[in-house]
Amino acid sequence: MSELVIDGEEFIGALELNMPEIKSVLDCETGEVIMMPNNGSDFEIEDELLELIEENWGIRFIQIEPISSREGWEIMSDFIDQLTDGEAVRRLDRAIQGKSAFRRFKDELIDFPGLREQWFSFHTAALYTIAESWLENHDIKATLKRHPSESK
Repeated sequence: MSELVIDGEEFIGALELNMPEIKSVLDCETGEVIMMPNNGSDFEIEDELLELIEENWGIRFIQIEPISSREGWEIMSDFIDQLTDGEAVRRLDRAIQGKSAFRRFKDELIDFPGLREQWFSFHTAALYTIAESWLENHDIKATLKRHPSESK
């Protein structure tokens, strides 16, 4: 049997999807990441697929739990920690303190376009590391297919 190939961008998107009305599911046979309704939401999915998922829940289909806000905050903190001292470090560090840390962090990055690009690369790499750990923790032998714009 060949190794499962999963679209990495879709998988890390699922790790960041914090919408109570939608949950992300991995099809362990095809590698497909599927969005489906959660808690009686209006989000629609084909009846046949929904039935297949329900019949094979926990066997073929496994829910991808989104990362916690704490894990997201730690990624921002780790990014700041690897920067050299300067105005950007001070502003970003201050931005992640207290409520609305994610919004303030992103707002501060607007003033530092070079750092903003570094952040996107760092953030993507961190999410791939989390995704690979998730797969390993679920004993799923798979490769996360990276898109050409994503660095390894």
